[in-house]
Amino acid sequence: MHKGTVLTQKFMKGEILSESEYETVKSTADVYRKRLYDISWFMRNLNEYIARKANEEDDCTGRFWEGRFRSQALLTEKALLSCMAYVDLNPIRAKVATDLQDSYHTSINKRLNTSISQKKTIKGLMPLKSHQRCRNTRGLDLTLNDYCDLLNQSIELLRDTDSTAAQTRPIQHVKPLGVCQHHWHHIISDFENVFSVAAGDGSSMRKFQANTKRKRMAKISSAAICFD
Repeated sequence: MHKGTVLTQKFMKGEILSESEYETVKSTADVYRKRLYDISWFMRNLNEYIARKANEEDDCTGRFWEGRFRSQALLTEKALLSCMAYVDLNPIRAKVATDLQDSYHTSINKRLNTSISQKKTIKGLMPLKSHQRCRNTRGLDLTLNDYCDLLNQSIELLRDTDSTAAQTRPIQHVKPLGVCQHHWHHIISDFENVFSVAAGDGSSMRKFQANTKRKRMAKISSAAICFD
């Protein structure tokens, strides 16, 4: 998608550069390196590529995406598991799937369709708790069965049209996670807006605020209600 500058193209071809031209290439390379680990640049390129392909297939022009992406730092395991559940339930909320088995293009579907006999980590996914897992391997403190139970009960919660009943419906595994059950429905329905640029308990949010040198930290009270 990017051809580089005239000087970087000359450099890649092995052409001789003057000292000033070479210094310019070096400074350009520094910019490129920073972009390689910049999530905004990654999403910009990914979105542009998908938009071009989609417009080409549909034989049209114009905007393809509704808006920019949102990036939220997940500061604790509670936040990570809650966000996992929120994302894995996307097809259910959108009513394009009725259960986990037909929730295609989700991590839970990939986990369920990976043969247990393979006994290997699924590429790109954090391992869930397992008796077979090596002690030194990082993983989430929840078994696949427990996580599936949590999602299936959450599906019933999302389908409950009575908001009061939904808030009081007992959800197994929510309490052991250290998440406030009363607010679980809100978390799995609107995670992106329950939190702001970061999600975690009150302590981790304040630490994030200090580390990122922010004057204000939105949604700290919301985080404390859900996770403290």
